[in-house]
Amino acid sequence: MDKSDGNYLTGLKQAYKSCKAASVPEAILRLLPQVVFTWRAEDPGWEVCNEDKLHSLLGYNAAEVKAWSHLLHPIHPDDLPNASEQLNKTNQLEGDEQLSFSCRLLHKSGEIKYATIRMTLLDQVPGGRADAFLCMVEDNTEKVELRKILTHLQAVQTATADLLTYKEMVDEREYFLNQGSWETILQTGETTWSKGMYHIFGYDTKMEMEELKVTNILHLAHLTEEEKEKHLADWKQALKEKQDYVREASIVTIHGEQKQVETYGKIIRNKEGVAEKVIGTTRDVTSLNQYKRSLEEKINELNHRNSDLEGFAYIASHDLQEPLRKLTAFSERLQTKFKQQLGEEGQLYLDRIVASTVNMQMLIDSLLEFSRTARSNRLFSKHSLTDLLHATQSDLELKIEESGTRIEAAPLPSLDVNPSQIKQLFSNLLSNSIKFKKADQAPIINVSCEMLTHPERKNHHLRNNKNYYKLLVKDNGIGFEKEYAERIFQIFQRLHGKHEYPGSGIGLAICKKIMENHNGLIYADAEPDRGAVFTIILPENQL
Repeated sequence: MDKSDGNYLTGLKQAYKSCKAASVPEAILRLLPQVVFTWRAEDPGWEVCNEDKLHSLLGYNAAEVKAWSHLLHPIHPDDLPNASEQLNKTNQLEGDEQLSFSCRLLHKSGEIKYATIRMTLLDQVPGGRADAFLCMVEDNTEKVELRKILTHLQAVQTATADLLTYKEMVDEREYFLNQGSWETILQTGETTWSKGMYHIFGYDTKMEMEELKVTNILHLAHLTEEEKEKHLADWKQALKEKQDYVREASIVTIHGEQKQVETYGKIIRNKEGVAEKVIGTTRDVTSLNQYKRSLEEKINELNHRNSDLEGFAYIASHDLQEPLRKLTAFSERLQTKFKQQLGEEGQLYLDRIVASTVNMQMLIDSLLEFSRTARSNRLFSKHSLTDLLHATQSDLELKIEESGTRIEAAPLPSLDVNPSQIKQLFSNLLSNSIKFKKADQAPIINVSCEMLTHPERKNHHLRNNKNYYKLLVKDNGIGFEKEYAERIFQIFQRLHGKHEYPGSGIGLAICKKIMENHNGLIYADAEPDRGAVFTIILPENQL
């Protein structure tokens, strides 16, 4: 409560006690901006001391005020609960204590007034209960409205500052991304550009931006001659039948620099479908196109080199077959016809020659298989992986029986695959598990499958709009150190000597190439003497 108001109320209280409310000098009451009245709790009634102030505040005359049945009469309905609660506290007032609360009052015209009501005890009935009160009502409407205006102004200032900050941020982003935004009113041709648009067309200085008159045909002056006619035709067609459009064009900046720009426009139409406005963005794609062309050239060059290397590997491997066949044939003749003459040492040398020719044949066959896998056409069709696994087991039947291998396979899905390559994949993995078995334990190979979860797809950087399946090929063999998990998929990489585990060192490299052809993945995990797990990830469809 304002201290001066409290002084007024105390002074009035003393005046009332020394004379009577009615006898308080009117000149003093007129000096007060507040309405002053007395109120009795036991026998509710009013006695307004300055009726002119009450009429000014609420628009009622003396007769109308006297007809009010209660002090709460002019209080706004929404504020009645709180006002009633405050008035109930008047019974607790003692001595010079004062009660104060704010509320809304209803003017006779319906206008809302904001007021503060202050009350102090004047008299008590026998028993000490409060009875008569001196009250003062202060009109706070102007203060409240002024506070609202100030709050609104502060909000506008904050919003303006936020808008300017946002615009600066947009300008910086457009400058960084070499893009701009624009808007064209079709009826008037009035066009507005963002700062980024000026930058794209070479208008970099503030003077250039302020003096330039932007219209819907300004950019025509920056188009190359061959682009103008095409642009006008595309623009006319877009306005006639499209909702949005994208086009790329060559422009020449104000400084004569040639650029490639890509424009996206959205056409705003009225209820009748007539185009009224076009909004859009334009970005400078000159560097991006140059990078694309450079990348395409490098890819074409790399594909050409890969094709040459694959062709060389195929031809070289194929041409090596003939001398190798002769070497094998003549070695066999030496063993057959001149075994006795060669003696023990000569026979040892000849055995080594034969073993080397066998290894050479195996290596050439593997190289040919790797080359065929790399050069093969990607012809995919829906096939059951269960059927392909069973076909592979049938091909390896003799090896499986001799080693006592047990293969446990869960049902596998049908996917878009190249069947011959997937059979080769299964054959290489099963053969590996059989080859690298423990000496005192028969191989057990478990093949299972499950759909890849969304977090797993994300972890492997795979497409979210495709389903992928994860196949696990697990064995109980000798395993390998984790540090070799990637090395084993490189061509000619071996972890063991040829005498311990014969082979070409190409099998897993072929598996990796097959998975690349299928847009899939393959990786391995293992521990020494605890077996290995090969994980294969394949998409459900190749589209």
